[in-house]
Amino acid sequence: MLDETLEDFEYTEDIGGSTYNKIKLVRDNEETGRRDVFIEKDSGTIEEWGLFQLHEKVSDNLTEGQVISLAQRKLALNNRIKKRLRLKEKNADPRIRGGNSLLVQIPDLAEINLSHWLVIERCVHIIKNRKHSMELDMAGNF
Repeated sequence: MLDETLEDFEYTEDIGGSTYNKIKLVRDNEETGRRDVFIEKDSGTIEEWGLFQLHEKVSDNLTEGQVISLAQRKLALNNRIKKRLRLKEKNADPRIRGGNSLLVQIPDLAEINLSHWLVIERCVHIIKNRKHSMELDMAGNF
């Protein structure tokens, strides 16, 4: 999908919602009668953005290693700026559905020249006055 086939697009970057730079997991410890606390954090993004903490209770059945690994994975997944791209395509293709991938090329998009394969998270087909258009919410590393 090249930028000349687009009717419109919306690109946003956000550190709210599901962005976390400190992960705090707690697990009940029946032996001590207390909670074990496991913390993973990124001091650099805490200094840059402020503190965004995720606090969760995990299963008592998880080992210490499993809880530490879970905290590390949650930090890696959530300690980033969320980028969203919504496309309005004027020349729709009825074969396109959510879950498909598209090569999206939009030069000079924000600070990047976008030319990546992205996954369609949401696809809405619009047929109005015999014209077929689409709205696509894209996901991927862009």
